[in-house]
Amino acid sequence: MRAGASRKTAKIISDYRTREVPVVENNEIIGIVTAKRILELLSTKGNKSIKAKMIYTKNPIIISSEKPLSNAKKIMTSKRLDHLPVVDGGKIKQTLTPAHVIEYVLPQERQGNRSVGMRTAHKLDFKIGDIGRTRVPQCAPDDDLDKILSLMLKTDTTCCLVNLGDTLEGIITFRDILGLISK
Repeated sequence: MRAGASRKTAKIISDYRTREVPVVENNEIIGIVTAKRILELLSTKGNKSIKAKMIYTKNPIIISSEKPLSNAKKIMTSKRLDHLPVVDGGKIKQTLTPAHVIEYVLPQERQGNRSVGMRTAHKLDFKIGDIGRTRVPQCAPDDDLDKILSLMLKTDTTCCLVNLGDTLEGIITFRDILGLISK
């Protein structure tokens, strides 16, 4: 992918809050470029001079695992968040994404004449509990982008938590990284 094309694609993904864009030629879709593929390409370029503290979002919004899922949905929607760290006993337990919320609240498949799921409205009243991704990479503010990309790709995640000791300092998402190359 050419530098100009990857910059334009990164900007589209970031601006339109999507994870992939189609590649169109003569009004036909000939392929798809994903945010993950851009991160993979970026990981081969040598990014040691870019440190986590240069790009992370400071003081990320967090939510307790004891809160109802409806609170998480409301926060994510109103603040336009794609990643919401969940704490339990003061420690990060997992990270919620919109996909986790949607997957949880959508009705289950039907088997025969009976539904094996619960009504969607009631599911939003349940505590967050264990919903979300528990394998979330973590880095320090002075870690370089090469390490962060490696962690994100290894765990197949779209974010990395930035910690200073036991304190959550911030969060880096794939949009933060794509924002670097879209300028």
